[in-house]
Amino acid sequence: VTLDLDGPGEFVTDDTFSVDTSGDSNADGITITTEFVDTDETVFTDNNESPITGGEDGIDAKTNNFGKGAIRITTSGVVTGDQNGIFAEADEASLYINASGKVQGTNTSGIDASVERDGVDASLYIEVSEVYGGNYGIEARNYARGVLQITANGHVEGNDDSGILAISEKETDVVIDAHSVTGDNAGIYAKTKDSGDLIIRATGDVTSYGGNFSNNEGIRAVSGGALSITTDGTVKSQDGYAASEGIYARASGVGAADAEDLAGNSLYGVSLAINANNVTGTTTGIDADNRGSGSMTVTTTGLVKGIAEEGIRARNEASETSDLLVDAYDVESGETGIEAYNEGNG
Repeated sequence: VTLDLDGPGEFVTDDTFSVDTSGDSNADGITITTEFVDTDETVFTDNNESPITGGEDGIDAKTNNFGKGAIRITTSGVVTGDQNGIFAEADEASLYINASGKVQGTNTSGIDASVERDGVDASLYIEVSEVYGGNYGIEARNYARGVLQITANGHVEGNDDSGILAISEKETDVVIDAHSVTGDNAGIYAKTKDSGDLIIRATGDVTSYGGNFSNNEGIRAVSGGALSITTDGTVKSQDGYAASEGIYARASGVGAADAEDLAGNSLYGVSLAINANNVTGTTTGIDADNRGSGSMTVTTTGLVKGIAEEGIRARNEASETSDLLVDAYDVESGETGIEAYNEGNG
């Protein structure tokens, strides 16, 4: 039987807690609902490694009708749903998800989370260990005026689409701090609009298996503001329906005085910064395009390989852009090793 929790309020499990509705394909394991009149937070906390299994979603949480109360979900056990592991949708308030146990959505997403209301001050925070999804591993969208931040300490996998999809629909930042990520399409696909900065760090391998006709990059990052990508492992796109880049990077803005990457390095005056180890693309290894007014740097410490085309392609395209620097350790290519253009004033 589905456990229905009506917020606001705090709901804390004991050490005997568990939910299993796997026998009913229309039944969630837990539903959490907060209505429009409520402004206080709704909090669900499980620190007892409790198993939560849903015939539809493991956990389905939402605020209805302009709900203004934040939702906080903390789980420590395995959360599984035949559709989504965790489906969470906030309206006019922030959403926080912390899952230290495995989360799996068999047919849809491991975690599908969004803040839906346009023009409000609300953020989306996700911190996880292992996440697996039939489509996306993590699918996160923020339509509000707040940060979208994903921290993944373990492996994230999207079986039929991207491992991590993170999109800000407003001029707000997206921050992704991941370990290892795989996707049938992109490993990581992240996008900001207008002046929102995009910061990505991956300490493990990021892989695309090339399962679609587009967006098959290891990392696909498109920023309306500054863009920073730091990778320690191997980033690669593999043969599939369409050839693609290991890292595809596009920036249109510039870092403000207080902008930093996840290592604390200043992004002031920077439009695009890539610090990578090993990168392989079935077309180009790294394809970086800066249309902002700041500088671009591409630094690699391992092997960068573009199987069919360039190893590294770097371009400053706007006339007001400044410096372009490429510092590469080892590059292999099917055509040109490094192709660099600076149409700016640096």
